Formats: sequence, structure tokens, C-alpha cells
Amino acid sequence: MVVNALVTADNTILIDPTVSINADAFNCYEVEFEFQVPWDSELTLYAIFKPKFDVPVYITLDSDNKCIIPAQTYHRFSKLGIGLKGQKFDGELLVKQETTNLYFVPVRKSAGNFIEDLL
Repeated sequence: MVVNALVTADNTILIDPTVSINADAFNCYEVEFEFQVPWDSELTLYAIFKPKFDVPVYITLDSDNKCIIPAQTYHRFSKLGIGLKGQKFDGELLVKQETTNLYFVPVRKSAGNFIEDLL
């Protein structure tokens, strides 16, 4: 399933509020970022996946502004924050950065989760 994330002109992420993630669906979700106003093409883009109450994971986007959402970021959690960061370096010096907010998507328990509860 593709999760479409719109980056607005003020760098806010918008995702369809009816989207949710199945906790036991491993590597079945892909996020695709679309821009109202294009970001600098020299930025390296990173998707940010921030599980509620855990550390964020950064994944480099492909040339189509897509990446797979890693299962470890949602398997054990109730919400997953999705955001975007773009960076440009001159050597080791950060010269430009763009970031968005995090948009939290609900993670739903699946039938597999309930079977684990019985064991």
C-alpha cells in the first residue's frame, strides 16, 4: 500500500486521515512524498519515521521520492509519525536544511496480535 504524503507550501505534511497501518504487515507500506512547492533539488531527502515513545528512523528517499516504511517503526506501537527532512552539505558543513512536521498515522492491531496475546 502506498501512503501519499503531501508537503504543503509551509512544509506541513498532510496524509489522508482514513489511512491506518496494520501492525503485522511487514514491509508492505511505502510512503511517497509530493510537493506543493518543490524543494531545492540539491537536497538529499530523508523520510523520518518516529514511533510514539521511541527513537526516529531516517531512510533516504529514492529518485521518485519514495521509500518502504520499516516494520520496526510500527509493529509494537499505536501511532507512527511520518515526516521529511532535506539536507545539503558542503563537505561536512550543513549549508541548507528543510524539515516538516510529523503526521501521526494510527497503527491497528491485527489478528496476529490477538493470537500472541493468548500465548
